[in-house]
Amino acid sequence: MVEKKPEPVVAKVEIKETPKVVTSEFKEKQKEEKRLRNKFSKLEEEIAVLNTEKQKFEAMLADPEIYSNKSQFQTTENNYKSVVLKIELLQPEYESLFEQLMQYES
Repeated sequence: MVEKKPEPVVAKVEIKETPKVVTSEFKEKQKEEKRLRNKFSKLEEEIAVLNTEKQKFEAMLADPEIYSNKSQFQTTENNYKSVVLKIELLQPEYESLFEQLMQYES
């Protein structure tokens, strides 16, 4: 006599998708985050351009020949100071946006 092994019991598990409820609050947060990211990116690009200009003026001011032409020196120095001031004025906004975006990450 051959003993029959019992059939394995197979449980049917039904996987239901979780409903994708998107609240208006969630949409608003996404919209605000996107706005902040865009603003941050533009500001980052602007600061990068200004830093490039700053380096250019620093290189010009490092050249001893510029000091032989007073008007050229003054123009270059004024341009340099202007760029540095713009960077200094944009930096707090950049840092603030960065902090706001970090809140969305957590």
